[in-house]
Amino acid sequence: MHAAIVIKEFRQGIAKELQSFNKEQARCALGAASAALGAVLIANWLNLDKPYWSGISALVVSRSSYDASLVKGALRIAGTIGGCILSLILLGTFIDNVFAILCIIFFTSIATVIVSDTRGWDSYAWVMAGFMIVLLSIAGLVIPESIFNFAFYRTFEISLGTIMAIIMSAIVNPTSPESVKPTTNSPTKSKMSPEQESELVKQAISLALAMVSVPLIWKWLDLPGVLQIGVTSLILLQPDPMQSWHKGILRIIGCTTGGSIGLILLGSPAGHYLITWGALYWVLIFIFSYIDHGDPRCSYMGLQGGIALTLTLVQGLGPGTELQPPITRLCGILAALILWNIIHALFEKDDPTQKQPE
Repeated sequence: MHAAIVIKEFRQGIAKELQSFNKEQARCALGAASAALGAVLIANWLNLDKPYWSGISALVVSRSSYDASLVKGALRIAGTIGGCILSLILLGTFIDNVFAILCIIFFTSIATVIVSDTRGWDSYAWVMAGFMIVLLSIAGLVIPESIFNFAFYRTFEISLGTIMAIIMSAIVNPTSPESVKPTTNSPTKSKMSPEQESELVKQAISLALAMVSVPLIWKWLDLPGVLQIGVTSLILLQPDPMQSWHKGILRIIGCTTGGSIGLILLGSPAGHYLITWGALYWVLIFIFSYIDHGDPRCSYMGLQGGIALTLTLVQGLGPGTELQPPITRLCGILAALILWNIIHALFEKDDPTQKQPE
């Protein structure tokens, strides 16, 4: 089964990371941890609505070199701003039309999956634009009266974390950005086979149906965490089913690990004081980022562990004091996995256990 393969590879990847210390990974982790802590502290100082978005963006954008962080950061900001503007225009037109908003979610989800696997160097900007359109559309169904504030604060927080990641990468990993500067002749991804195109369409449709089902089911049952379910579903899925399982399982492991550590710190005296809280947060993010920049068989767990830890400890002004954020996130991940697998099974004609990982 996919799960057994992913877990086996994960254990092999972690074992490899424990065998030796890599200075390059440590330097990358140093930049990521410093960027995340700096972004969170500045967001708190500015009294932003959800400062953990800044920390999460810093972790996501912090890559192995300044040039890579610069390109990813620029694409992230461009996609975020573009997606917010477009979504506000659409929601301003259809804010009272639930069916129209569901159509926006459905077709944007399909386009996001297809674009992510067919565009070239700029695909991340398009994916972020689609991500923001879907996120704001779900928010428009849940909190329509606060949609403009929601869009403003998410854009501000994401941009702040992104800028901090770029700055820290320039300090810790100073390399020339010209080495990866895109050109108009940048190649696009190779042409897919008919089987790959069919699988991509199935992935896109199943994701779109899951995204449409999320706000309807959660609103009907009056459950918390609808935005987290939507975010998880959109980030989770990859055109290759094996990659979807890989990300999903590592996401659960990372979320459980980071969230559990965060819960322990919340219950200890050290988590209640800004100095000790900041020091522990930096050290733990460094460890998770070290894994994130290491063996690909386990790296995604490191990123998700850092994100879960950030959501646990960064809940507002200063150290977090509530248990609901990490619990809601874990429930969101599990719910998104179950919902997507149920819907994707309706489109799956082949035996998934026969597919081999690349």
